[in-house]
Amino acid sequence: MSSYTYKPNYSYGNVTLNTSAMSGSVLAAGGSNANWTVATNTTATPMTVNQSGRISLTGTDADLDINGVSLKETLTSIQEMLGVMKMDPALEKEFEELRAAGDRYRELREKFQEQKAVWDTLKREHF
Repeated sequence: MSSYTYKPNYSYGNVTLNTSAMSGSVLAAGGSNANWTVATNTTATPMTVNQSGRISLTGTDADLDINGVSLKETLTSIQEMLGVMKMDPALEKEFEELRAAGDRYRELREKFQEQKAVWDTLKREHF
């Protein structure tokens, strides 16, 4: 599909399009002897790219497919294999036991990260 930036009062043959009033509109035609249709207020934005280079995909089936492999499914599988926990702050606020378990997990994670950093330093210095 090609695109064209229409200028006010664009003409082609016997057709003139006044595009100055068509902000947010899409013109579509197909086949020979096609009729032009105008769909206004097309505000669906399933993909956005911002200045920092971040790409956001939205929608029930939003995903990236790379050579037939779903990135969404791949990441979900990796998280399951690694046992990545998904914290739920709203649920933790409601259930004290869950909040306590989450707090304990975060404490242990910090402790083991510090221990790992010490061991990594010792390995570099002595081996």
